[in-house]
Amino acid sequence: MLKRLIVNNLLEWRTSAQRRPLVLRGARQVGKTVVARLFGEQYDFFSELNMERSEDAQLFKRGLSATEIIQAVKLKHGIPATTHSWHCVYIAAV
Repeated sequence: MLKRLIVNNLLEWRTSAQRRPLVLRGARQVGKTVVARLFGEQYDFFSELNMERSEDAQLFKRGLSATEIIQAVKLKHGIPATTHSWHCVYIAAV
């Protein structure tokens, strides 16, 4: 598979001191998930949530704080709660 150019842009984003949450937007079937997975390979841990799956969507319907959501994602994916390693979470929206 050809390495997508956007991955290089995402790597620049990752090292930016002024980094903000990242949103990948685009039409259906253009490769957003593929890019997110490729980018996720650069992290110690990668978690993928799909809002079409009810158990994933429920995380956001419980009124949890952002910290609690991250803890729940780590628990679901077997990532030690105390890890200080880089963790990438990709959320596929409907």
